[in-house]
Amino acid sequence: MSLSVNIPISLQDVGSRARDRPIQASKHAPLYSIQILRCLVASFVIMDHILLYSATEEIYGVNLKSIAWMFGDLGVETFFAISGCLMMVTSQDAFGRRGAPATFIRKRFQRLIPLYWFITALLLFAIVRKHPLPPMNEILASFLFLPVTNALGEVRPVLPQGWTLNYEMLFYLIFAFSLLFAKRTGVIVLCAVFLALFGIGLSQKSLLDTRSASTTLEFCTDPIILTFLGGALAGLLRPMLAARLPATSPALGLALLAAFLLCFVGGLAILTDDSVPRSVFAKWSVHVAAVLAILICLIPHRAPETPVARALNLLGDASFSTYLVHTFAIRWGFMLVGALSIDQAFARILLLLVFANLFGLAVHVVLERPLLRAFRFRPFARRA
Repeated sequence: MSLSVNIPISLQDVGSRARDRPIQASKHAPLYSIQILRCLVASFVIMDHILLYSATEEIYGVNLKSIAWMFGDLGVETFFAISGCLMMVTSQDAFGRRGAPATFIRKRFQRLIPLYWFITALLLFAIVRKHPLPPMNEILASFLFLPVTNALGEVRPVLPQGWTLNYEMLFYLIFAFSLLFAKRTGVIVLCAVFLALFGIGLSQKSLLDTRSASTTLEFCTDPIILTFLGGALAGLLRPMLAARLPATSPALGLALLAAFLLCFVGGLAILTDDSVPRSVFAKWSVHVAAVLAILICLIPHRAPETPVARALNLLGDASFSTYLVHTFAIRWGFMLVGALSIDQAFARILLLLVFANLFGLAVHVVLERPLLRAFRFRPFARRA
């Protein structure tokens, strides 16, 4: 059984340093489990594209395309939930403070823009060598994080995986607006805005319509935005969990893990069904699973001090870089496994997964870190 690929140059907020110390030390202390989750969901997105662009349709009767979409959806939506959680955890004391929204936006821009603009510029340079450039309005919209419809009728920027960053920018603006108010009012405003957008979306597109957004309004009101809100509300619970739960809460953790697996496996099992209501259920099971993953990470815990833990933490740091460049890594990885004449499908998939993660780590160390230093960005763990 072989895997081959024909990937277009293509391809979701993330990547910071966590420290190996108990989270109870401070309500702003970095979450080691979130770092592990970043590493895991980045690998989910990589797995999505490995399977999606492979020539093999099935392995032992399992439809790889359905598995691919389930991995990809869960990876992206968990990234959104992580983003909402960390914004809330690190900004709980900023609500109502003078200048808080501007400071929040500045820090997020410093974190998001340098690497994304750099990779987008490199992609445009590669395109212009062999193909015509995209329309100028699409290029400008890509750099400004504006969700516009391209020539193919899709709401995607020049760097296709950047569609998730368009959502991130929307999340940033809404969250910054909520910081204008005192905490309780700000949280209510945050919920109201997201629920209003969701309601507008329902007036534009039925929940039974699972097609990708084709207009800017459909894009900004897609139910996927609720995973960010769910993550933010989960982050709001963190001080309470840290105060009321022991250092480890295995019973609660196992219960949440069971619920997560039920949502994920249940959604995966029915995703192959062609009936629209069941595909809708599968998508909503992913929404719920993403938020449950955050709740599992918020259970008080101590970060293990082992080489494996440090390695996973580093890969979590690199998850933003990995996300932006993983399709390029997969493209070159398929060339590598072809040159090595590896015929076993699982071995090829594993090698591609490892290669893409290591490539993302290299980009993080060689490119992302220097860019962040150039923009005078402070590590995430020290953000207010």
